[in-house]
Amino acid sequence: MIASQAKGHRRYQDYSMSYQIQPQNILVVDDEPMIQEALKMILIPQGHTIVLASDGPEALERFARQKFDVVFTDLNMPEMRGDELARRIRRENPYQVIVMISAYANLLTPRQRKETPVDLYINKPFQLQTIFDALQSAHEINKARRKDAEQIDQASQLVAAVAAGPARAACT
Repeated sequence: MIASQAKGHRRYQDYSMSYQIQPQNILVVDDEPMIQEALKMILIPQGHTIVLASDGPEALERFARQKFDVVFTDLNMPEMRGDELARRIRRENPYQVIVMISAYANLLTPRQRKETPVDLYINKPFQLQTIFDALQSAHEINKARRKDAEQIDQASQLVAAVAAGPARAACT
């Protein structure tokens, strides 16, 4: 939703008609309360669950206690930069979808982008549709990663059955 002024009161234009994905559990990490609140206002009406963190250490605490479909993080924050947070999250969960939102994302060199374990980048200030597009992409990435994990699991089971010998493989 986007706020607009009309006859002295706030009115919201609903973008939900063009935005159709399942609700997601989202961790928003940003040291700017205005960005946190903007993302909450945009995403909660769409059915998403939002958990806020103001810095990297707080985000890691929340991440340790709860599973998230996607993590939105700022790049420049006190105590821990967003790229370091992304590395630590990926050590805990290599498949976690991470979106970097930053006024400085376009200043990262291609090498820095390659070394930062982030799936998507969004520049500040961001457009409403960019957030929705990022969530759609995150949903697709999660689907693909789940499918890959299932295929790896099936292949592992097949290898284990073959390794156990012909009699065991026939039983499986």
